[in-house]
Amino acid sequence: MIRSSIDAVTRNVGYALRVLARTPALTLTVVLTLALGIGASSAVFTAINAVLLEPLPFPEADRLVSVRQTRENATVANVAPVRLEEWNERNSTFEALMGYTTQDAADTRADVPESIRVAGVSPRLVEVWGIEPILGRRFVAADHEAGAAPVALIGESLWERRFNRDPGVLGQTIGAGDQTVEIVGVMPATFAFPDADVEVWAATTYEPFVLNRTNGWYTSFGRLKAGVTVEQAQADLRRVQAVLAEQYPNTDRDVGVELVPLKTTTVGSVRGSLWLIFGAVSVLLLIACTNIASLLLARAAERQPQLAVRLALGATRSSIAAQMLTETAVLAVVGAGLGLLVANGVTLGFRALAPNFPRLDAIAVSDTTLLFTGALVVAVTFLCGLAPAIQNARATNARTVLEMGRAQVSRRHSLHWTFVGVQVALSVALLAGAGLLVRSFQELSRVDTGFDPTNVLTFKITGSFAESFDTRIQGVERMLEELAALPGVEGTAASSPVPGVLDDGSGFQFGATEWRVPGGDPELRPIAEQRVVSPSYFATMAIPLLAGETCRRQPADGVQELVINQVFASRYLSGRSPVGSSLLTPSGRQTRIVGVAGNARDFGLDREPVPTTYNCATVVAYPALALLVRTTNEPMTMV
Repeated sequence: MIRSSIDAVTRNVGYALRVLARTPALTLTVVLTLALGIGASSAVFTAINAVLLEPLPFPEADRLVSVRQTRENATVANVAPVRLEEWNERNSTFEALMGYTTQDAADTRADVPESIRVAGVSPRLVEVWGIEPILGRRFVAADHEAGAAPVALIGESLWERRFNRDPGVLGQTIGAGDQTVEIVGVMPATFAFPDADVEVWAATTYEPFVLNRTNGWYTSFGRLKAGVTVEQAQADLRRVQAVLAEQYPNTDRDVGVELVPLKTTTVGSVRGSLWLIFGAVSVLLLIACTNIASLLLARAAERQPQLAVRLALGATRSSIAAQMLTETAVLAVVGAGLGLLVANGVTLGFRALAPNFPRLDAIAVSDTTLLFTGALVVAVTFLCGLAPAIQNARATNARTVLEMGRAQVSRRHSLHWTFVGVQVALSVALLAGAGLLVRSFQELSRVDTGFDPTNVLTFKITGSFAESFDTRIQGVERMLEELAALPGVEGTAASSPVPGVLDDGSGFQFGATEWRVPGGDPELRPIAEQRVVSPSYFATMAIPLLAGETCRRQPADGVQELVINQVFASRYLSGRSPVGSSLLTPSGRQTRIVGVAGNARDFGLDREPVPTTYNCATVVAYPALALLVRTTNEPMTMV
């Protein structure tokens, strides 16, 4: 039975190949159409599978959550290390909580100096992420105590590149700026936290200045206990924070907690876009299938006399239908084979064109992609071949041959018009969706950003918190001066982060700061986002100063100067002249407002301007600094 079935399939495939070879133009058209349709669908599915469907590369990743500190009327802020430790000690729903910051550092102790990406991590790194060092030990509590000798874990790639996988690497040192760090362990190559660029994880030591409740440093994560939901953990942390708010009202009264599953944090920004693209390519594949089905129906009409003869000679309707479906299946298999090549090329091109896409390294044609493509072959075979197979099987006897005239052969079958209607409907739907996207893009392009990004080149330089403040200042100021002297440069500035984005990938954000207004309503506690900029920032980015002047890095009287935006002035200082007014930091240090700038969408085009303060005093002290150069011509010609 099995052998006879195999023989029948083999005969059908062989006959299908001979029949298809007689109409090379039609065969090639169908195969190329399917290759593009199946290839596009498989490529998008590859991205969806890697980014959205596959679990994150951590043990029991569904228990990992992003832990965010929030304040009223402000965007998400980083968590103060001391507060994170209190959350960890007092909660009852987490196995562990940890946080990190990142910075670029120069290792000048290597044979050839190189830049390395360093993550400064809190206690409980391994406890949260569940991945042990492949050599050496994990961090212990003593590594984070004030005055402890600096220690680090290094990545397997750095171990291989710099130390040739020497087991004696433990106890050796690497450099991070002007600091020497002892290596205590090696993490596996699979540990891509917080991203694949980080090769060193240094234990943050909790010196007194770190343990300040107003210093929000950490991007934080936690591992839930087994069986605990995100909602339960969030309620638990909010309970803990409510107790802290009573204990520390000056700094914690308005602090909130928000938990988000790590998968959502990692891929949430692209989830909608990927499904939208998948829907679009699926509609295109349906259009291709209806078009192919119409072609095969027309071809079936021409073959009806031949098939009627086969029926008259004893062939069954089922065998005729099976033969037609086999021919369609052969076309689908060949098209899918070429489609996989298309999918692989699209995937490689996508990885080159979108280097910042989440989980980019995981996007590759895999066994799951092959299974999906196989399912498409089956679906395409029935979508394209079922109607022609049914029509061909309707020829009942030899009398049909006598009744077949030229007019009858060319006559349109009702299914033709059905397929035409389906194609038109799908095409209209696709065009309508595309039109809405174009309209949305047009509306987005009309949004007033508040600054002019035209002909502005942005780039970053390697920096480290280990560098001295004065060295950092001198280096950046010298670069700004020399860049400004280049032909074709209209202006230079520095900013952290890059204007127009909430997170520029530096791993360091300043977050929101709570201010106090001397002599004002004690219940009024202005909350504003911070941007650290050079004094030339406003002129370089064409942000108008509506009142006053730009802040200076070093005022003569030593009082830190600020520029505020119009939203801050109208919300918190209405009824008074902002210029010359004072603001107090949470620690009570006085600052002076010297200017009011126009509102800029500093945190994304989809975000309304929020109260913002611009600080010119410490811009050159931060490794996350971006340099901005406005040019007279195309910026990339200046690189």
